[in-house]
Amino acid sequence: MAEEIHITAIILAGGKSSRMGTDKGLLDIHGIKMVECVLQNVRSLTNQILIISNNPEYNAYGYPVCSDIHKNCGPLGGIHAGLSYSKTEWNIVVGCDLPYVTPEVLSFLISNISNADAIVPVHDSFTEPLCALYNKISLPKIESLLLRQELKMQNVLKLLDSKFIDVPKEKFDVNAIFKNINSMKDVPVAISLS
Repeated sequence: MAEEIHITAIILAGGKSSRMGTDKGLLDIHGIKMVECVLQNVRSLTNQILIISNNPEYNAYGYPVCSDIHKNCGPLGGIHAGLSYSKTEWNIVVGCDLPYVTPEVLSFLISNISNADAIVPVHDSFTEPLCALYNKISLPKIESLLLRQELKMQNVLKLLDSKFIDVPKEKFDVNAIFKNINSMKDVPVAISLS
């Protein structure tokens, strides 16, 4: 399915990382940087990858590094920038602090593409807007929220025609896949990328 749909992976690496105290994406967890984990997991789905960050260190990975157009607007600003620079209709958005998101779960989301603005995974009643698919057609609605400084991701999901997809627990280890690394205490003892 991934080969049939032209898709861009947008890696959000522009956060201030106030809880971590350092650039999260460049944090080394057991020999590999978090952004490298995410890049490894999206590369099997697409070679069209954008990193959204103001940090020039991300240029080392060989993919376009794009700055936010609307500054200091959090993840929503990053999604807006990614969709603005993307040349494809559909886009995988993944936060750099989600190193365990697998190609399999992303392929599962891609297999659910429909006429929606966004395809958003749900597990245990939690939505995952920073590991979701966004259609470029959603850009004007996102822009309208940014101009009003309505930056909460839940506002975005309400405004967009969002399709919520239950991620089956019998097929995916949702607690591991969607584990968010926000502070040093979240860094695991071991990391597995297989």
